[in-house]
Amino acid sequence: QSSLAATQTSIANDPSQSLNSFTNPVETIPQGFVCEFADSHRYGELQGLIVGISIADSSGNPKTTFHVGEEILLSVKVGQHPTSVCPLSVGFQVKNRLGQICVGTNTCLLEEQLDSTKFSQPFICQFRFRLLIFPEKYTITVAIAEHQYAAQIVYDWIEVAGIIDVVTDGLPPQIGLCFPDIQVKSV
Repeated sequence: QSSLAATQTSIANDPSQSLNSFTNPVETIPQGFVCEFADSHRYGELQGLIVGISIADSSGNPKTTFHVGEEILLSVKVGQHPTSVCPLSVGFQVKNRLGQICVGTNTCLLEEQLDSTKFSQPFICQFRFRLLIFPEKYTITVAIAEHQYAAQIVYDWIEVAGIIDVVTDGLPPQIGLCFPDIQVKSV
């Protein structure tokens, strides 16, 4: 069964300190952060707030090719920011070749919020989920906005922050955009 979890970790004082108990963060900060993005794919009122992203396997090792159903760890490194924009909502979208959002959420929708004592400090927001989607190439979009359900203010949005390839051995077990856990029984 698919589950999605977000963890925010402060990198100002203690990189291993988890700010929630919803999921266990990676023991170490993942390697392989991408820190440069094309300006043509970026917009927002505070461009540069996202200072890096890492696409990794469940152990935090950099990776861009995953099998259907494999767990992915997407880490968004957020730089120092004004307290006046807090709380922040960090989110992502996984889009197929047609630009359709196949997987996506943000910390506001997940009802996660950074501890107010950590406002303005750099942190890493980690999303851990299974890729229960059709095998093909996908782009990953990351964004930071105001912490509202229907956010009107986008602080930093990177349209093509990364690319992943989802593959399968043999034929996929289902058709469609996503692969939910389907149970079959004859009665």
